Amino acid sequence: MEPRFSEPVVVWLDPTHPEFGLRDIRTVAEGLAALHRYDLGDARGGPCRHLWDEAAAALVRARTEPTPDHLARARAALGRLVGAVAPVPRDARDRVAPRSWFARMLTA
Repeated sequence: MEPRFSEPVVVWLDPTHPEFGLRDIRTVAEGLAALHRYDLGDARGGPCRHLWDEAAAALVRARTEPTPDHLARARAALGRLVGAVAPVPRDARDRVAPRSWFARMLTA
């Protein structure tokens, strides 16, 4: 069974084309795939590369050792990367996720 996050990371599929909407990343495999999609792949060589590297390392660790702590760290690292590179507009975020979830994500 694929390791799952306690709560999804919501990513804007393509901020330059808002009609593509949102995607929930619920598993470690989806998180690893997302590193190369949704404008996150461009972060690997840009100013947010430290966030990309951190997310990649945490996701690989969670894949090989899916403990609750590693999964939480991977989700938090991916959330920070998404927040920096492909933030979800507030109106869209409010439609798909409760405010309490985003408050927890911002403090993770």
